[in-house]
Amino acid sequence: MSVNLIIRTIAALMAVGMGIYIALPMMHGMKIGQDWSNVPDEGIVVRDGVYTVFLMLAVPLLGIVFLWGFIASGRKDGQEAW
Repeated sequence: MSVNLIIRTIAALMAVGMGIYIALPMMHGMKIGQDWSNVPDEGIVVRDGVYTVFLMLAVPLLGIVFLWGFIASGRKDGQEAW
């Protein structure tokens, strides 16, 4: 069971990393690739908020994966419970 758990945890961490890595060019294009000189201040605040939330989203996702792995490591199978 522990090898299975390690493989699933590594796969989940890689999936989170790849999701963030794939979306980075889109966020870069939104942040830098646009002309923001004639946009109202509220639009720039929204842009910066979306960019910050995207960057900070990786931290809770990685925490959830580690928490899932920790909880799953203490779980008993039907054969192990008896």
